[in-house]
Amino acid sequence: MLTTGTVLQNRYRIVSLLGQGGMGAVYRAWDMRLNISVAVKEMVPQPGIDPQTLAQLRQQFYQEAQVLARLDHPNLVRVTDYFEEWGNAYLVMNFVEGQSLADLIAARGPLPEARVLEWARQLLDALAYCHAQGVVHRDIKPQNIIIRADGRPILVDFGLVKLWDPRDPRTRTVVRAMGTPEYAPPEQWGMGHTDPRSDLYSLGATLYHALTGKVPPIATDRIAEPRVFAPPRSINPYLRPETERAILQAMELAKDARWSSAAEMVAALGAPAAGPTPALNQPISVQNIARLKQLQLVYLGAVVNQVAFSPDGHLLAVASSLGLHLYNAEKLAKVRFISTVAWLNSVAFSPDGRLLAFASDDCMVKIWDVTTGQERRTLSGHTARVLSVAFSPDSCLIASASDDCMVKIWDMATGKERRTIRGHTFGMSSVAFSPDGRLLASASADGTVKIWNVVTSQELRALCGHTASVRSVAFSPDSCLIASGSWDNTVKIWDVERGQEQHTLSGHTHELNSVAFSPDGHLLASASWDGTVKIWDVATGQELHTLTEHAAAVLSVTFSPDGRFLASASRDGTVLLWEVR
Repeated sequence: MLTTGTVLQNRYRIVSLLGQGGMGAVYRAWDMRLNISVAVKEMVPQPGIDPQTLAQLRQQFYQEAQVLARLDHPNLVRVTDYFEEWGNAYLVMNFVEGQSLADLIAARGPLPEARVLEWARQLLDALAYCHAQGVVHRDIKPQNIIIRADGRPILVDFGLVKLWDPRDPRTRTVVRAMGTPEYAPPEQWGMGHTDPRSDLYSLGATLYHALTGKVPPIATDRIAEPRVFAPPRSINPYLRPETERAILQAMELAKDARWSSAAEMVAALGAPAAGPTPALNQPISVQNIARLKQLQLVYLGAVVNQVAFSPDGHLLAVASSLGLHLYNAEKLAKVRFISTVAWLNSVAFSPDGRLLAFASDDCMVKIWDVTTGQERRTLSGHTARVLSVAFSPDSCLIASASDDCMVKIWDMATGKERRTIRGHTFGMSSVAFSPDGRLLASASADGTVKIWNVVTSQELRALCGHTASVRSVAFSPDSCLIASGSWDNTVKIWDVERGQEQHTLSGHTHELNSVAFSPDGHLLASASWDGTVKIWDVATGQELHTLTEHAAAVLSVTFSPDGRFLASASRDGTVLLWEVR
């Protein structure tokens, strides 16, 4: 093993050991000629290996260096030099600054789908390039994917690279290496010959881990007991069916049942053809918003505080000063009315669609069965009016925010309070879980938004920038952004990870009451005391359209789950339903 300070070729000074395996080690080194950091890979054969095999291994290592040096792709690490010294062989590669995908998953659990799909698109493009050059990676796994600071994924460590000839399916590597078991297809266990479809299996297994937070079972275990393999959406029900299908086909045990090429897998994932993550960066045409139209008017004869669609989009719940109204969303025919003594401030469906929670001025949260209309549970513990309520993505928890400066998290199974979150200096007006379930955001009259770890209740960061009470907070569908609406007449869009402000949306003439992202993350709707609803392009912060038909302050706005409709509720006692084309 090389020690710190060792100099190779009078050029590369070893800085630190990055990793070590059965056939070698990788070091961080300093290129003293170019004054840059590089990665040096050392081939260290196992002790006792016979001379003939050792010679073959060195020849393979040299051949690998020649092949990889010819590869030039923005998502691949570059090989820049090869040499032999002290009886060992060395590869020199670009040093990639960033965090491994494995470390990201370990730190955060399941990652946002939109972001993972964008990484997948880039990696599949790199694999298509490699496969066209006759190169199969054979060790794709989260540890070998580095996410740079600019968000670009880099595929590293071609230590098991195979020179693949479609006319000659026999492996040309001297030692058949299995790769990492959880991500290796059956053929790398000696059950056939590897080819580009082997890489697609490994990438599918990597995506499975990134989107579920669970390491997939080993291929041999799947063969012995198929039930050990859980489909991705059984673990993370918020994944798109298209995403699950693409991963499942990539991870088929039989090669012939997998995607035939990286390009075919890209198309199946539905990832964008080029460019950055669409939910964050693709501009929206103004014409797509200008064709909004009013469909129907519902007169409730009371102040309407909040409106919410059921997860399947079939029902519309309206919280008012008279009680809770439940409507058929398509026909706007009343399904049920639940009379309440106290003023209702907030309403939320559970993500599984079975329960409805509403918060009121009587300091309580009530849970109702959507099908029967029967009260299931009352959550009491706040000492002031409860202004906001939200379910966790798995329907297991409820968060409630109150004027008593506390957020309480409740266990839905028992109705017991799990923990109380304190940290704001004034009353809490809004609370929201991130779609990936890891984070909780709270908005307060103290002008701040705070982000909390759901499991530990630790405050992760405070978003400070508003000059007045923050009345509404919402996460983007990929959990990467937060929107906050304030009584300083502005909406701010924040980057969740960095806590940095992305846009300030100015255009309303009075205080903001509600903000909501569209399901695809492209649009943001904001509702104001000025009686208007504004639609914004999330990527650019551009105002796209203003809805002006309400006769009084608009208190709530929300998109339907499929993004086709927008509902707005007002102090004038009306709910307006708009079609979004």
